[in-house]
Amino acid sequence: MLPLIKELTPEEATKRKVTKLLEELSKQPTPQAKDLFLAQAFNSATETWLASFITDSPEMKQMKTLVRKLADKPWPVLITGASGTGKELIAHALHGSRDPNTFYAVNVAAVPEGLIESELFGHRQGAFTGAVKDHTGILRAAGEGTVFLDEIGEAPLALQAKLLRALQPDHNGRRWVRAVGAVNQEEIKCRIIAATKQDLFDCVEQKTFREDLYGRLMTFEIRLTSLAERPGDIDIILNHLGCEDLEDLSTSYWEKRLDLFNVRALQAYALRKKL
Repeated sequence: MLPLIKELTPEEATKRKVTKLLEELSKQPTPQAKDLFLAQAFNSATETWLASFITDSPEMKQMKTLVRKLADKPWPVLITGASGTGKELIAHALHGSRDPNTFYAVNVAAVPEGLIESELFGHRQGAFTGAVKDHTGILRAAGEGTVFLDEIGEAPLALQAKLLRALQPDHNGRRWVRAVGAVNQEEIKCRIIAATKQDLFDCVEQKTFREDLYGRLMTFEIRLTSLAERPGDIDIILNHLGCEDLEDLSTSYWEKRLDLFNVRALQAYALRKKL
């Protein structure tokens, strides 16, 4: 007679899965490998993006924890940091499990001032010369996705006023925008994430950035530190890039150049040296 097989309770099954997961996690050789393992284990878009942000800095680990808490939420977020520190990468992580096709990135500084309002809010046919048909605008086209406004500090003051309206919900919790040349407002449901390399507080002091918009964006701020603030990450990044054997790509080499280079520059230089 075959022995009876005891069926596990849901609690016992969960405990066994967690134990196995922790065992596999302990076998991963580096913090980056651990992040990637967790991303694959939980099939999490947020963890996948965060695994690409290579760091052993305590401050940046805290940043990742905050990103996990804010991922998939509807609230606006301001990402600050120098060029090349990974602001758009973090914006993707905040986009989370939303449809990847509903992530819209706009470099505010790269769009001519006369076109940026139409690009974001849309326009009606005949609103201006060349408006031969209606244009939806990114804030509405994104649906319930994410609109990432890079270089928000470069936004003209007139655009800032309209963005404030787009961020401020009415008494029913709904947000509205008005297309260029339109009479009626239309509802938007996208999440707005902004980024800047500027000190927006200084911009407010200089009257080039609206204080009310700054206050609205600052509901949650994610600050990304430069390599100058975390030089210990240089060797970790180089190891991740497979460049640990390049003698001139050492921490001492880059510490002398941290005012000129960032993570993106480090990656580009490592690629050239590997050719």
